[in-house]
Amino acid sequence: MPLFSRRADSDVPVGGADQLDAYKEGRRDENARSKDDPATADKSALEAAYDRGRHDERLRRRGSPLLGFLVLLVAIVGGIVIYLAIRDRSFTAAGASVDKSISTTAQTVEAPVRGAADKTGTALENAGHNLKDRAGSGPNSNPS
Repeated sequence: MPLFSRRADSDVPVGGADQLDAYKEGRRDENARSKDDPATADKSALEAAYDRGRHDERLRRRGSPLLGFLVLLVAIVGGIVIYLAIRDRSFTAAGASVDKSISTTAQTVEAPVRGAADKTGTALENAGHNLKDRAGSGPNSNPS
């Protein structure tokens, strides 16, 4: 005896005409019920409400552009650190190379900034001395 044999039930008619009539009657019943049901009769309003809901939800879940940018920056920095760790064969050596790059960059940026700050400080001192000299040599000055 095969495990998955087909057996025809004796109480189900095999004739095609009876099955076709039952199918047609079921279709008529379904069509009559869908005409009476207001939920299925107004599909355009239902689809419009669905589209509005999708649009509103999309706007609600849009997210912050600043947060997305920060996540992108963190991902890029993390990728660079992992690349350096693979290249240098350790995270310690990768951190040392990152520190060296940062200190080199800081030194190249620091010199012009420091020079500009010194020049600005000197210019402010000279302007202060000039104001004192002008104030002291005016008509209302009292030599003490």
